[in-house]
Amino acid sequence: NLKNLNTTSQNSKIELTRLNSSILFQDVGAIILPSILFSSTQGRSDFIKVHPSAEITINGDLEARHNLNIKTGLKLRNFIFTPGVNIGFLSGAMYEMNTMIGDGNCNSYISLFSTPGGAAARFINQSGFELNYIQIRDINLTGATANLVNSLKFGQTNGWNVLEKTNETFYWIGRNGNWSNPSNWSLNSGGPAAV
Repeated sequence: NLKNLNTTSQNSKIELTRLNSSILFQDVGAIILPSILFSSTQGRSDFIKVHPSAEITINGDLEARHNLNIKTGLKLRNFIFTPGVNIGFLSGAMYEMNTMIGDGNCNSYISLFSTPGGAAARFINQSGFELNYIQIRDINLTGATANLVNSLKFGQTNGWNVLEKTNETFYWIGRNGNWSNPSNWSLNSGGPAAV
């Protein structure tokens, strides 16, 4: 059990390497953590606060390289995501951050959603950012401008700017390859793969 945990080093990091990891907070008070990295590229982990009066601050970044359920509001420097992850945020909870960093791709969108669905989580960001290939559901945003490119938003999702993608012409270079494999397409006739 941790009570009034406080870490002050800007360079500290907690790295969770297992496929399925959980961070569970059961006590009350201010809990200040260093950066946290869920480093496995597979699995699903949980970040849970049991006591409603605990206040959790990450004095650094929260980086998710696999699926993650964040079942508490947080204050932190940056959210960092990798392609293909699904991140659930507690409906009604507030997440205060400097910025979000992460781009999906046309084969691996990043999905950000509130859970349970139907009620929005609230994000407050300090610095503007742009995310690519993101799916967002039931997350409201206030603060600096956040642009979504090649992205989709659903449900109660306000405060995000969805930018239209310009049309591009692609050329088939894959010969007998799989039609849905992006490495079989180029932006130039006979050119290199577009990805």
